[in-house]
Amino acid sequence: MANRQLRRARAALAAITALVFGCLAAPAEAGPAGQGRASIDLDAGWRFQRGDVPDAVKPGFDDSAWSRVSVPHTWNAEDGQDGGGDYYRGTGWYRKHLVVPPSMAGRKLWLQFDGANSTATVWVNGTRLGEHKGGYSGFRFDATDALRPGRDNLISVSVSNAPDPAVAPLSGDFTMGGGIYREVSLVATDRLHVDMLDFGGPGVYSRGGQGFAGAVRWAGRVVS
Repeated sequence: MANRQLRRARAALAAITALVFGCLAAPAEAGPAGQGRASIDLDAGWRFQRGDVPDAVKPGFDDSAWSRVSVPHTWNAEDGQDGGGDYYRGTGWYRKHLVVPPSMAGRKLWLQFDGANSTATVWVNGTRLGEHKGGYSGFRFDATDALRPGRDNLISVSVSNAPDPAVAPLSGDFTMGGGIYREVSLVATDRLHVDMLDFGGPGVYSRGGQGFAGAVRWAGRVVS
């Protein structure tokens, strides 16, 4: 019985280890299923407009007059630094065009935001992917059905740092700067993958163990 349990534990550890190493970022042109993860940096080439512009979700919307920015970005870089506490707290819009490599066709595609303060809503080609509340945690959305590999795609993001009693912190002695203030990336995975919707977390965790002699237990969330 003990040997059987040991074999099962070893098999489980081997499977999780393979998945973990498969999650390491591969070159952006990583190809068909079975090639691990591929990640594309989306920090450059954004258009930005402060204020609420609901039509910005439409692919045909003209944003040529908007500012050109890269992320990380905040619209409070100036008015949030004078100590007056009267900096702009409201909505800002970001738009970015993206051609997804054809090699990513048939794979799961995810938009990953490492931080946007404090409520962000994301659309791709006019399709709403979801909303995230909380400015100090990363999040991801499944964009597989909305993105079109090999063609032009539009990412639209509405961000608001307006006071919201449902979003912490409610107050503080610091500027709650609005914007996409951390990096953004497109991640491609195999259909069988470590859970990407694990609250923006890694999906794989180690528990227990102290020093070299301690036993380490691995736990993973795998989905297909």
